[in-house]
Amino acid sequence: MPAAGKTANGRPVHGGETSHAPPRAPTSHDARPRAGRVTLGLTRRLRPAPADPLPFADGAFDDVVASLLLHYLEDWGPTLAEMRRVLRPGGRLIASVQHPFVDYVIQDPRPSYFATASYTDAWTFGGRSFPMTFWRRPLHAMTGAFTTAGFRLAVMCFVVEAPRAATA
Repeated sequence: MPAAGKTANGRPVHGGETSHAPPRAPTSHDARPRAGRVTLGLTRRLRPAPADPLPFADGAFDDVVASLLLHYLEDWGPTLAEMRRVLRPGGRLIASVQHPFVDYVIQDPRPSYFATASYTDAWTFGGRSFPMTFWRRPLHAMTGAFTTAGFRLAVMCFVVEAPRAATA
C-alpha cells in the first residue's frame, strides 16, 4: 500500500492520535522525530507506521481525516480500503482532494481529462528544490475509488474561494 504521508526524513506516516496533554509553547526540537513520534501542532501526534497494514485494530476510529494527501498516490484503492478497515461501523472519512479540473488545465501537454495521469512540479524550500509528483484523475475515478472501498458519499462540495474571516 502506498504511504499516506511522509515525515521530513521520508518515513511513512499513517494515523494520528490526540494527546490529552495541555497545549504548550513549541520548542526548536518539536519538529524532529523522537521515539517514533512526530509532533504536529501543539496537541496532535503522528506515528510513523509500516505502509501495509495500518497498525490499528479493525474499527478503532470514529473518524479518519485525509486532507490533501490522496493526489500523491497513483492507486487510491489500498489506502482507502485500509482507512475503511480501521473505521468503526458508521465512522466517517473526512477527505479533501484537489479539484480534478485544476490539475488538468495546468498540465502541458494536456492529457485526456478522462485519464489518470501524473505530473511533477518542483517545490522550493530553504533554497532547495524538491520534485513533487501528483496524480490527477477525473471526478468519476475519484468517486468510484471511494465507493469501491465501501464508502458512501454523503457530502461533496466545491470551494470556489476561501471564506472571509469575520471581523469583530
